[in-house]
Amino acid sequence: MNELKSFLERLGGLHDAVVRQLVWEPEARTLRLEIVDLCWNFEGLPEYPGAVPGAIVLRGVDRIGFGLHIGADVERLNIYEFSVKEESADEYWATISFWPSGYISAVYRAADFPVVELRRVGHEDKN
Repeated sequence: MNELKSFLERLGGLHDAVVRQLVWEPEARTLRLEIVDLCWNFEGLPEYPGAVPGAIVLRGVDRIGFGLHIGADVERLNIYEFSVKEESADEYWATISFWPSGYISAVYRAADFPVVELRRVGHEDKN
């Protein structure tokens, strides 16, 4: 199973997370997204562990598409949804949609991302 897909599903597709920086390195074939808080989707819920900054790096990027509209009134780039599907046996297709508008899609071979632990809720030891 695709580990990045599982990571994203567990974190709610990173809905509402703010992107601090996007770095596309064509020569290295990497796309790096630095996120202010990977757990922002859980802010206000008991599972929220506090701010967890981190980066997701897509490696071996073969195809990439950008369509971002950044108007003068847009101060930050928020993720609406970050999803991954299998493109072939050794390639994956990431789609990141943003609000207020835009997207990035990339076909990649590997991904690096941090380990993120949410708080456990309702599992107190009863012994």
